[in-house]
Amino acid sequence: MQTVRLPQSELERALAARKKHVFIAGASRGIGEAIARALGEEPHNFTLAGRSYNKLLGVAMDLGTERAHAVKLDLQDETSIDEAVVAAESRFGPIDILVCNAGINLPTPLDECGAEHRRRFRQVIDVNLTGTFFLAQLATAHMANGGRVLFIGSVLYPIVGLTKRMNPTLSDMLADYARERWAAGRPISPELWRCVVPCARGKALEAVA
Repeated sequence: MQTVRLPQSELERALAARKKHVFIAGASRGIGEAIARALGEEPHNFTLAGRSYNKLLGVAMDLGTERAHAVKLDLQDETSIDEAVVAAESRFGPIDILVCNAGINLPTPLDECGAEHRRRFRQVIDVNLTGTFFLAQLATAHMANGGRVLFIGSVLYPIVGLTKRMNPTLSDMLADYARERWAAGRPISPELWRCVVPCARGKALEAVA
C-alpha cells in the first residue's frame, strides 16, 4: 500500500474540510455539556450557548478557546437569539450542526387556571417551542447542504389532573413508559403512578401490581 504525503497547505485544507461549526443551546450542564465534550474529541468548532455564561465559559476553556467560545442565550428574548447566532457566525462562519438542547420544565397542572400557572405555561412554550423554533430558523438560514438540526426532547412529565378526566388510553401509555423505566433500572415518579392507577386495566393493572 502506497502512502501519499500531502503538502502542508493541502493537509490543512483537508483537515479544515472535516471541521464543522457546532452550535449547542443549553451547553452549560447535563446533556448539552456532555454532547459538547463528546464532540470535542473531533476537530470541530463550537458555539456554546445558554444563560449560565460562566459555566459555558468553563466548558469552552476545557475544549480550547481557539475552537470554542461561549455566548449568552435566552430563548425567551428574540434579541438574545438574534445576537447569539450573529456572534456564532461571526466567529466560525455558518452553523453546520445545531443542537437544540435548552429547555425548562415548570409545573403546569391541567386543573389549575390561576394567573401564575398560565404565566408558567407561557414561559415553557416560549422557551421549549417558540424560542427554539426561532433559533432553528436563524441557524439554518445560512446552513450549507448537509447541515443538521438536532432537537433534544424532555422526559415525560406527569400529567396532573388525569384522575379527574379518566383517560384510559393515556393511562396505558404512561404504564408502558413506567415499565420501560423499571426495566432499565430508572426511578419512577410517584405522581406517574397516581395518574395510572385510577384507569389501570390489563397490562397497566399488571404494572401497578
